[in-house]
Amino acid sequence: MCTTFAVNGSRLFGQNYDFYFGHGYLFFNPRGLQKFTLTKPPQQPLTWRSRYSSITFNQFGCEFPIGGMNEAGLTAAIMFDEDGSFPPREAGSSLNELQWLQYQLDNFATVAEVKEHLVRSIPYAEFMPLHYSLADRNGRSLTVEFTDGKPVLHEFGTFHVLTNNNLEKTIAVPQAKSEEEITEERDISVKRFKILTDILTHARPDEADVGQAFGWLDKISFKNKPHEIGYRWFSRSDAPSYTFWSIVYDIKNLTVHFKTLGHPAVKTIALCDAAALYRGTAMLDMDTAQTGDVTASFVPFDTALNRLLIERSYLPMVPDLSEAFIDLLSTYPTKFAQTPPASV
Repeated sequence: MCTTFAVNGSRLFGQNYDFYFGHGYLFFNPRGLQKFTLTKPPQQPLTWRSRYSSITFNQFGCEFPIGGMNEAGLTAAIMFDEDGSFPPREAGSSLNELQWLQYQLDNFATVAEVKEHLVRSIPYAEFMPLHYSLADRNGRSLTVEFTDGKPVLHEFGTFHVLTNNNLEKTIAVPQAKSEEEITEERDISVKRFKILTDILTHARPDEADVGQAFGWLDKISFKNKPHEIGYRWFSRSDAPSYTFWSIVYDIKNLTVHFKTLGHPAVKTIALCDAAALYRGTAMLDMDTAQTGDVTASFVPFDTALNRLLIERSYLPMVPDLSEAFIDLLSTYPTKFAQTPPASV
């Protein structure tokens, strides 16, 4: 479930999103929104005013992204972490594992700022443990993991790769197993890590471009074909997983490029142009058949579309989710007050 890399010399960040389903929306998230977390008493909500606008990829509703980039170039993405162990809800900041990412994009420009303020934004795991890849325009990248409830950070100057296991444990595995030797999910995660690390070690990543970055993602994508790296989801043999989204963030030029399993032609969004076009939250269906620049194709935020997205994503995994909770998540982004924009 997912691979990320950051190539810091050429300011490129790549993400494969591997899951059971591939529906989703891109959101333009404006700056200047007064936000708060959803909490249960006696926990107090965390509040903040979004300082930066961003483009995010969302499958579980607006404000709960899988990955994204803000107007300062800070880029972040999530992956499932088989070894992760988050602190209990009451010990954290009231940010869940997905909203943590939106909070970073709303507030910070660099990985140094994320590190500096991490103590204020420790997340809890609502559904599953994750870990995070981040990178910035200064040519630094960062991984954030949680072990025994404590954050573990690694910062990089050249490049990094992260898959679905603890980074240190993955590095400690001497080599990836052959396809015939794979018997556990961990083996698949290690195999992707080793393949991509080897590629980036022997390539000239500082001279890379967006096309090369997509090529690297293709090398470790799951398309369920014998001649490619097969994805075996051992606990759900009845529900095959695929690489539904491949995303390349060009941090230097503040552009986002993506393709989907259903529509493999690359689409592009220019973040600066989006910020000039949209004053409020806007959205674009991931499954659009458009190609090329889709910056101008977003529509204003629609509660009904957000609700449909939430139902399609949550109900297969949590079938007893209450109507009240679905209503709450669907309308949640409409509760943020818009404040006058400030210069960044």
